[in-house]
Formats: sequence, structure tokens, C-alpha cells
Amino acid sequence: MFYHVRDMTYSLIEGRSQILSGTLPKDELTELKSKVIAKIDYGNRILGLDLVVRDENGNVQDPDLTSTISLFKAHEAVSRGINERIQEEKVSPPFPGEIPADISCQAFPKAGASLPASVTSF
Repeated sequence: MFYHVRDMTYSLIEGRSQILSGTLPKDELTELKSKVIAKIDYGNRILGLDLVVRDENGNVQDPDLTSTISLFKAHEAVSRGINERIQEEKVSPPFPGEIPADISCQAFPKAGASLPASVTSF
């Protein structure tokens, strides 16, 4: 998990530098901002942090100006999207050529059942 979070952090730093450079066309800038926001929301979920509800432009919604129902629906939609992404990652191997495996402990049968592992093919 550490390496996954580290790679996401590097990706966010790279995205931030591209956004701040001011060299991207408006459509690419909008797309990059939405990707960065999605990564932040995903990272917050896997780290057990709060989910920030945003509008369609990526701005944080003000709970004092937004109705409770609207906040709930927006939170539910973002949460559903993040859960789908997490499920997709569980189904597919994290790295190309990696095969998920389940290794049983035969040496110490009373110590535990099995260990999740992965085998990489080259």
C-alpha cells in the first residue's frame, strides 16, 4: 500500500506542476483537473479520510449554501464512483504480467490458513 500511495503522490505532484505551468489549453486543463480531483478523492478513501463534495467544475461545495439533499446526492455519486474504481482494481492485477496467487502454509498448518501473494511472469 505504501508504494501505491507513493506513486499516487508523485502523480499528483506532476499534475499540480502541469496545472501551475499555465501552458495547457483550457480543455486539457479541465480534464487534468478532473483527473487530479479523482485521484485525491480515491487517495482519501483508501487512507480512510473524509470525502470532499465538489460541484461539476471541481469546486468544493459550501454546506451553508447547498441543500442537504444536494450534498447527500453528490456525496453518494462520488462515493459510488470511488467504490467502483476500488472494485476494478481488486479484479485486475496491479501490474502487467502479475498473477494473483494464494499460498497455503504447509509447514505450519496450525499457524494460519493462506497468504495472499502475486507471481510476476517475465
